[in-house]
Amino acid sequence: MNSFVIGTTEFGIDVEKSSLQTRHDQHHVLMFSLTIVGDPSVFEELSRSDISPWNWALYPPQIYIHGLFCQSDLDHENWVCRLPESQSGDTGLYMMEHSEIKSATLSFKAGKYVSCEGMLSLWGDDKSFSFSFEKFN
Repeated sequence: MNSFVIGTTEFGIDVEKSSLQTRHDQHHVLMFSLTIVGDPSVFEELSRSDISPWNWALYPPQIYIHGLFCQSDLDHENWVCRLPESQSGDTGLYMMEHSEIKSATLSFKAGKYVSCEGMLSLWGDDKSFSFSFEKFN
């Protein structure tokens, strides 16, 4: 199941706008380029109320992780990547402004899914986040 959660709020995933591309090199290093976009219909329901914690946003959140490299396990089918506190590359959350992903652990099963759990900074507050995505472009 596709899922995108910030804090305790489920945003769903817009499968058409979300993507994952991977590339392997001869040393079994995997390069990720990933974008996860919240489902607009779920977001509309979440932000409709004046008392909603998300009513300030105009559109669903978007996680992006581009140019992340990681080493595979021995079978080259399962991959685990960790974003450190001070990672390089193009990573973040976009929700009315760009926010920092502070740390994250991504798991990838070749041709199957990618999942992630981590912490991000949203308007100065640390929030947990997670996603699980099963469609690849």
